[in-house]
Amino acid sequence: MRELQWAGPDHVLITISQTSEYLFGPPSSESFAVQVYDLKRRETYAPMMLVEDAWNLIFGDPEVRTIDGKPYVFLESVAKEAGDYYSVPTLFRLDLQKKALLGLETIKRKQNVSQGPQREM
Repeated sequence: MRELQWAGPDHVLITISQTSEYLFGPPSSESFAVQVYDLKRRETYAPMMLVEDAWNLIFGDPEVRTIDGKPYVFLESVAKEAGDYYSVPTLFRLDLQKKALLGLETIKRKQNVSQGPQREM
């Protein structure tokens, strides 16, 4: 466990990490993921697993914002594209009250990313 963070009055974000030899990059690298503990439902879930085309990892810290009185969490991760052949950086918005994750914007890398079909998540 790396960090605990409040996300509104009813949710706690739990940032976790794992060191692995199987990720892209250096021979040994650390990957991060986030889990949400819902105090009202008394359950923990991995928000990145709510979307079929997302990887269960995040880049950077989760960003909590209150919009129109509702807490949201913004997560930078990657979305699978073209039948899992490649992934593209994507910004996700987690609606904590609805327990729903939405891919907001696909952030295309400038190098070596083919132009696949665009689709809404």
